[in-house]
Amino acid sequence: NVLLKSNRIAGCEVSSRVKGLYSSYLKIKQKGLDKLKDGVGVRIICKDVADCYTILGLLHAKFEYIPECFDDYISTPKPSGYRSIQTTINLENGMTAEIQIRTYEMHEFNEFGPASHIAYKMSKNMGNGQGLEWVKDLVTWQKNDSKVNNYRISVLSKFIYVFTPKGDTIQLLSGSTPIDFAYRIHSGVGDRCLGVKINNKMAKISDELKTGDLVEILTTKNKNVSKDWITLAKLSATREMIRKAIGQTT
Repeated sequence: NVLLKSNRIAGCEVSSRVKGLYSSYLKIKQKGLDKLKDGVGVRIICKDVADCYTILGLLHAKFEYIPECFDDYISTPKPSGYRSIQTTINLENGMTAEIQIRTYEMHEFNEFGPASHIAYKMSKNMGNGQGLEWVKDLVTWQKNDSKVNNYRISVLSKFIYVFTPKGDTIQLLSGSTPIDFAYRIHSGVGDRCLGVKINNKMAKISDELKTGDLVEILTTKNKNVSKDWITLAKLSATREMIRKAIGQTT
């Protein structure tokens, strides 16, 4: 809550719990004892998708996270339609925490199923969450609703969400590289790009970025543009800026 308030992110609901023995047992059974790293569960429900990724960026900037425990089911939902960001961070007291970040609408879907997005919209108009009482009656809409979910999945899978060292969220097309990221920040950053760190490790400017990556562009004082960057860029806007920087008109 302190992190959200200090960054002026309003309208969020935060809940936490210490994981029980049974849930820990199930995780050990499914993934093995070495995967039991989180003893605390935190769920953050916020207003929109942008807030989800902003919060993720803030958490990853403040706490060390465990890459193999990170899943972005917002940009790539589960076949069931489940959507949420899941990450595990190391806390300052030596414990770890599994964080789930989702919107209110996603939460209702995850809890009540495919018809819940209709009930969610109704509840906002009716007040007091009454729309959720309609969920059972709307389950028959599931087959038609699956077409909508498939459309959402296809759209969301076209984008990735990465972060600056300050925790700002940058949306890029899937397949984008650090060159695209640099020019998205500012043409001056792109023109002076010398190298890149991804998740605090040196990487290649040709590497494909993934959702959740923390990207830091290393720069020089002077322009360092190469025409070879044109083939590395995923975005047409990036290629145009590179051509402009090297004085190429075609």
